[in-house]
Amino acid sequence: MNSYQLIYEQVKRIPHGKVATYGMIATLAGNPRWAMVVGYALHVNPLQSEIPCHRVLNRHGETSSAFAFGGNDVQRELLESEGVAFLPDGRVDLGEFFMGGGGIMHEQIIIRTATIFDAKSIHKINMDAFGYEHCVSETEKALSLILEKSNVKIFVAEINNDVVGYIHGSDYSTTYQPPLKNILAVGVLKSFQGIGIGGLLLEKLEEWARNEGCAGVRLVSGFNRTNAHNFYLKKGYKDRKDQKNFMKLF
Repeated sequence: MNSYQLIYEQVKRIPHGKVATYGMIATLAGNPRWAMVVGYALHVNPLQSEIPCHRVLNRHGETSSAFAFGGNDVQRELLESEGVAFLPDGRVDLGEFFMGGGGIMHEQIIIRTATIFDAKSIHKINMDAFGYEHCVSETEKALSLILEKSNVKIFVAEINNDVVGYIHGSDYSTTYQPPLKNILAVGVLKSFQGIGIGGLLLEKLEEWARNEGCAGVRLVSGFNRTNAHNFYLKKGYKDRKDQKNFMKLF
């Protein structure tokens, strides 16, 4: 099959009342760099009744003004007729309506321990999800040191052999409370956010914590990362206190 045919086969799999993103369809079709190709393919959709291109949105959950069959108003009408609700700002809540019942089809996600060969992917996630400008060579050097430590773990989320997210945890031992695991970072590529991958990574780290006999998991999240805060609250984490974050560099 050619690229368009591969894309059409994945679009056919989006259930009634659910949506997917261009990036996700590209990845499922075999190449995460095909997001624009997905758009081109859907624009010339030969069988609208069989290939539900109206169920494909951008990574923010927005419809397309270039929707080939009547513009974004028609795309919205088609989605609403299937029970897909829109937020006040005109976006679809991907966390609720993404295909797979609130997340990507989980059997297509592999959660595994990171290796040194994941350095480039982790660098890409750090740039895309956090805006961290740390060069690939330095990321690889840091990852190499981290992987040598027995009390630190990095787990990655992989789809079709592409790493799209990771979680980094370590021991947190003090003299005043039982041992915990500390989350140092959770990152998911923007085109894959809000669809369940972060939750799977969190579950894997919590499994590690339980197996190690820890009392729980803790983390510190930036004051302005409100979406992340809501994510952790939904996962059962409690907002304990406001903190200042101090650092001294040498």
